[in-house]
Amino acid sequence: MAADRPSSVPNLGLTSTEAEVRLARFGPNEPAAPQHYSLLRDLWHAITNPLIAILLLAAFLSASLGERTDAAIIVVIIVLSTTIDLVQANRSQGAVQKLQAQVAPTATVLRDGTWKELRRRDVVPGDIVRLSAGDLVPADARLVQARDLYVQQSALTGESLPIEKEATRMQPLPRLRPATWFSWALRWSAERQRQR
Repeated sequence: MAADRPSSVPNLGLTSTEAEVRLARFGPNEPAAPQHYSLLRDLWHAITNPLIAILLLAAFLSASLGERTDAAIIVVIIVLSTTIDLVQANRSQGAVQKLQAQVAPTATVLRDGTWKELRRRDVVPGDIVRLSAGDLVPADARLVQARDLYVQQSALTGESLPIEKEATRMQPLPRLRPATWFSWALRWSAERQRQR
């Protein structure tokens, strides 16, 4: 077994100790934080909006034709529109951040021979993850076993309907650097689906 390759015992999963080592090595399983821009950059993007550019052109033309009142009204509309846009964008970003802080997605992971409900951020390479109907896939994964597994992947592929996934025979993976190798074992369970 190569030290840089995630591995787990199929019936027991990773040990808690090995999972802690991998969490320290690879870091938490979290998406990259969205990039926050400065107020000046947001203002620049608002001003370069094509509609705002057309209104600025209209204000300039009105002013050059002597219609200063019309030009002033157009400029006031531009300033109000841009201000409201910036305030609403900042408020919505704040609301999204608060919601994300309150929601802690979880995953069912096989650790030390038992299924445990863990925070998604604590899933590490080599974990065996069990999914049930309605679960979110917590990370990139390799299917080990699947039965009636349909995945909604419209955000990735544009497909409007869920796609059926099947477990295929696992081929040995090529040797890659540890930083780029994130193979995850995934196990599908339709127990909840059959109980309904």
